[in-house]
Amino acid sequence: YRTITDTCEAALIRLPSTIGFSIAKRVIRRKLPLACEVVASPYDFFRIKKPGIEKILYGIYHLQLKNACAKADGVAYVTEKALQEQYPASKKGSFTTNYSSAKIQPAFYTGSRELRETGPLVLCHVAHPVNNREKGHDVTIRVVAELNRRLKRKVIVRFAGDGELIPEFRELARQLGIEDCVEFPGVLPMAGLHELLRTSDAMILPTLTEGLPRVIIEAMATGLPCVSTPVGGIPELLPERFLCNPTDVHRFSDELECLFTDKELYRTESERNFLRSHDYAEDKLQRKRINFFESITKVGHY
Repeated sequence: YRTITDTCEAALIRLPSTIGFSIAKRVIRRKLPLACEVVASPYDFFRIKKPGIEKILYGIYHLQLKNACAKADGVAYVTEKALQEQYPASKKGSFTTNYSSAKIQPAFYTGSRELRETGPLVLCHVAHPVNNREKGHDVTIRVVAELNRRLKRKVIVRFAGDGELIPEFRELARQLGIEDCVEFPGVLPMAGLHELLRTSDAMILPTLTEGLPRVIIEAMATGLPCVSTPVGGIPELLPERFLCNPTDVHRFSDELECLFTDKELYRTESERNFLRSHDYAEDKLQRKRINFFESITKVGHY
């Protein structure tokens, strides 16, 4: 990266990342035009980590990101306000915008839907790799167990993604007596993901940290009602009612039970999500990106 920074006239850096911070430091030192794309909050990771080296590293990343945004000529955020509040662009004359890094394919926009009246109720959960508990796989399995106790219809969950903790989550399902209600179809291609969303009845994502999750926007584009957590930019996507504490199994179960037993609520949420997802259509986002890129070329004297 040293060669790159020695020969460039301006920099557009996606943050947070270790290499990105190193490049930003050299660009700032050379007083070159700097634009940052902020896609996540290191502080959210710092907040949930136990004391140790990881917590220290995320604390350092948090401070580095604040510094980069404060000295950047332009900053683009994936959220409408969440990341802006944590990492403000405070340099005099700086410009900002927001656009998601998601590229939602036109095929995902399949319309709103009605609650199916027959067959099992299907939840979907999308996260890869499955190598930690930060996406709430264990909470989701406990929610499925609770819903199967409450509802007359069978409830199953399909987890898209693969990783080393899957055997542990399979064992949890076995202990709860719902091993036949938990499926791991693996990492799905785009067509497979669309099919998963299209054949599900709701999305659940009890995540601890996020920027602006593409998977929720994709689910919304297929008309899926979604239940998640109030972290990162998710409150910009979903109503407060459907934002639960990441570990609150009973609250997740309550909201999903309401969706699965109230046809009008289900229809209303499906339509709301489908309409909201159009704000993240690729053509709209691309226009924002181009305007942002053109703005950084106007900074400086080249």
